Amino acid sequence: MRRTTLVALPIIAVVLLMFPAAVNAQALIPHVFVGRATIDGSYPPAGTSVTAVISQQVKGTTTVKADGTYSMVVAQGNGTSIQFFIGSAKAAQTGSWEFGGATDLDLTAGAVPVETALAKLIQTGSLERVFRFDNATKTWEWYINDPAFGPFNTLQSLSSGDLIWVKVTREATLGIFGVSVNFTCANRGQIDENCWNAIKVP
Repeated sequence: MRRTTLVALPIIAVVLLMFPAAVNAQALIPHVFVGRATIDGSYPPAGTSVTAVISQQVKGTTTVKADGTYSMVVAQGNGTSIQFFIGSAKAAQTGSWEFGGATDLDLTAGAVPVETALAKLIQTGSLERVFRFDNATKTWEWYINDPAFGPFNTLQSLSSGDLIWVKVTREATLGIFGVSVNFTCANRGQIDENCWNAIKVP
């Protein structure tokens, strides 16, 4: 019995010593991202890649389905700031890596229709009009939220980086390209009304 015990103890000790080493060798739990991807307001072809990059290193990749949906695990990188790419196009949205995180994030690249980018303001009746100056053509483009102006609106889409002037009918908060933007409206209907907001599209 003594001989059996002396042999068994070293074997158990070896197993106990190896177990934490095996655990430590495992990668950290990744961050899960899900959502829909669009380019110029439309779903890209099924199979288009979606890539997550941290500090110029690819840490996650997947492909979109026919309805634009994607799901992806993103491994830890040298930092926490995540850039996303739909195919070769850089998405307007960014992410922040978290241990075991889970985020529902729609990704957009290129131009997005005004009705999509400002959908919440339009649906709640908070949007009155939008103006943008086109530096390429040196002309103003506009979107008036009124059916009578529908056929005459010249501002059809918005892109990340656009500088626009937005007039609202009330204070509101809107997520544009995944970034929360506050719109103010002071003294509505008064002579000193100030409901114009100059913003840079995220």
